[in-house]
Parts: sequence; C-alpha cells; structure tokens
Amino acid sequence: MNNTTIRRVQHTAVIGPQWGDEGKGKIVDMLAQQHDIIIRYGGGGNAGHTVAHDKEEFVLHLIPCGILHDKQNVIGNGCVVDLDGLANEAAELKKRGRSITPENLKISDRAHITTPYLLFLDLAEELAKGKDAVGTTLKGIGPTYQMKIARTGMRLIDLIENNDISAKLDKIEQFVMGRVNALGLNADNVIAAMTKSEQNTKMTKGLQPYITKGGLDRRLVLETLMLHGEFVSRFATDTSYWLSEQIKKGKRLMFEGAQGTFLDIDHGTYPHVTSSNTTIGGVYTGSGIYVDIANRLGVMKAYTTRVGNGEFPTELKDEVGERLRQRGGEYGATTGRPRRCGWLDLVMGKYAARVNGLNQLAMTKLDVLDNEPEIKVCFAYEIEGHQTDVFPSSEATLKRAKPIYETLPGWLTDTSKVRKFEDLPENARHFVTFVEQYLETPIKYISIGKERDQVIVR
Repeated sequence: MNNTTIRRVQHTAVIGPQWGDEGKGKIVDMLAQQHDIIIRYGGGGNAGHTVAHDKEEFVLHLIPCGILHDKQNVIGNGCVVDLDGLANEAAELKKRGRSITPENLKISDRAHITTPYLLFLDLAEELAKGKDAVGTTLKGIGPTYQMKIARTGMRLIDLIENNDISAKLDKIEQFVMGRVNALGLNADNVIAAMTKSEQNTKMTKGLQPYITKGGLDRRLVLETLMLHGEFVSRFATDTSYWLSEQIKKGKRLMFEGAQGTFLDIDHGTYPHVTSSNTTIGGVYTGSGIYVDIANRLGVMKAYTTRVGNGEFPTELKDEVGERLRQRGGEYGATTGRPRRCGWLDLVMGKYAARVNGLNQLAMTKLDVLDNEPEIKVCFAYEIEGHQTDVFPSSEATLKRAKPIYETLPGWLTDTSKVRKFEDLPENARHFVTFVEQYLETPIKYISIGKERDQVIVR
C-alpha cells in the first residue's frame, strides 16, 4: 500500500426543479469550465439548451454543452437518439467551428434509436387524444421509450452490428401502423395533421422527408438508418465502462439535466410528463455509473413556466403573465412554442428539493421581475378548505389547488449590470432570501441576463 493522497473530486448534477426551461443551459455552460466530462443521462432531442457563448448563441438539443469548450461529452444509455437530429446538430456545430470527434463525444451503444416511424406514432397519439393531448414536442420520445420498455426497440449497438435491422424495422413499422389503426386513425389522418397548423409543420420537420402515399417510405427509412450507422459508429461505445475508467483517473463529472422534476415519469405531474427520469435517480440509471455527487444543484426561475398541457396552479392568464413571457423570451428552444407563465411556486420547489436531495440552487431570470411593482410567491395551497405545503400526487387534486401567496414588494430597478449580491436592490435581496429560507437550500448563483458574465456568485 502506498501513501499517495487520493484527491476528493466533487462531481455535480444539474437538475430542473420546475417543468423544465429553467435556464439550465446557461448554468451548465458556466459550470462546464470547472469539470472534465459533461454527461446527458436522459431524454432526447426534445430538450433544448440555449447558450450564449463567445458573443454567439447556440441551441443544443442532445449534444452536451461541453462541446462548446475543450471538454469530453457523453450521451448516456438513458437517452434516446434521433439520428437525423444528431447528424444535423453535429453539422450545424461544425459549420460554426465546433467539430464533433470521437475524442470529445462518446455515445452509449445501449441508447435507443428514435426512428421516423416513432415520430409518426407520436403525432398520431397526440391527435387521437384531442383535448386531452399531453402537448409533446412531437420528437418521438414517448414512443421510443414505449418500444424500449416493450423490449422491441432498436439500440445503437444493433445498428452498428447490423443485428437484423431490417427485421427490427419491420416490427417497429407493424407496431406503429397497428397502433395508429387501433387509435381509430389511418396514415392519411396523421399526414394531414402535420400541416394542420404552422406549429405542427415546424415540429414535424424531421418527419416530412419520409412521408409517402399511405405512410412512410420504408426503403428511405432503412437506407438513412444504415447511412447514419456509419456516422454514429465512430462515437458509440460502452460509456459506462469508459466513464468508470475516467473516474479512476480523477476526472470531474457534471451530469447535465434536461427538462425538469415535474416532467419526470415517476415524480412529475402524471400523465402530463415526459417518458424518462429527469430527477436525480435518472443520473445513475441513465449513465450506468455510481459516484458520490457532492453538488446537487437545482436551477429554478424566479417565476414558473410550463409548456404543453396540464395543471398549473400559479399560472397568470393576464397582462402580467404576458409581460413575463415577453420580457423572459419564453418560447421553446426546440419547438418555438410559447410558454405558459406564472408566479414562483415554492410548494413545487420544496417537493423538488426533497426528491432530488438538492443542496444548492441557482435562480435564473431575476431581471425579468425588475419592472414588477409587486411580486407574488406561492408558499402553500388551499385544497378543499385545508392549507398544505405538500405537493399532491394526482393532477385531479392539483386542479383543485388554490395558491396561497406571500406578496413581496418589487424593486423597480435594472439588475442586469449587478455582479455582487450586496449591490442588488434591498427588495431583490429580500426576495432571494425569502426563497432560500423557505426551501432551506442556499441560492449560490443568481442570473440576471442571458450573457455568461451576468451571474452573481455567492
């Protein structure tokens, strides 16, 4: 035994404590500089990170933000991969001077593939649900996880080894078309829905090249899959093993969360959720490794937003909500959809802190509140005459929840140029302190603009 001192490496997980879109992109971009490897552990191209980097703005969908730095990046086994989307994202980054190489990007060969058939099924299922639609991004995420759980999915390793790809594609096609028929639809109904609105047209852009009379062009789907297989084989590996070797070398890891706690398939506002574990448990299952995560950072907005359908107790359907949307630029990075806006909900925050074991917070978009004379913060719900600060398990109960607010005075001062906490207006400091005391979790970072240097570090 030698006497070499083993350096304790502090790994970081960045989690969204709301419904996603909390501004994690800016925070992970900032923290990437302090870590060696950046890991996406769940979800797919349905989650975008908008990053302001070197006077440019980048919108990343699946590739981790470390690609904008001299860092190594991993897309873990918990992710689902749309190969068209991945290839397009890589090409766009290359065009802007950020090359993707096997040295700076590793993709788990266990990750499942989102084929065009699953994009088709996503649209069909939303169409069949009508007013009860989840409001998905139509990126095929849910159907890909369906196939995974049903043990009939296609993984990257299957494609690389050409493990009966044609037969697997046949099974996926049969499943999808059978499901479409079972929903009381046919291919023509689904194809018509693609252009029903400008939003649908934009969101189904990746599916459109494969459409043919009566469904999808199977030959084109198969040819494109095989072509992408050649491309992706350069990056695919057993990332669980590779990461374990890097940990032995003392590399510092950052797990880059996508979406948010309340979209988690187990812990979110079911059924209006995504299809993966967006909470801390997803870090481990989605990466295939275990490390002690010293920094469990929750990134939350100074208010609350939600995309798609589902209950939203603090939603503002008035001029205040519209003001927050416009000032905050609340439109989806991946879909462009307008986000629903409302006051900060600390009942949600308390639940997210517990589920994820958060021990620090970043508050983003504080500056969006600069012009509000009064700011409301929800600290409890009234449900059927009883007050509670426990977030309910069912959306039916959540629908009956009436927010109970603490009204705090605004500061009516531009905070975008502040760089020290003590230089914030007194009422802004009081707002931050109120939140961290209620959540019993320190707020370490405060973002007051989209640029990287517009962050107060406490």
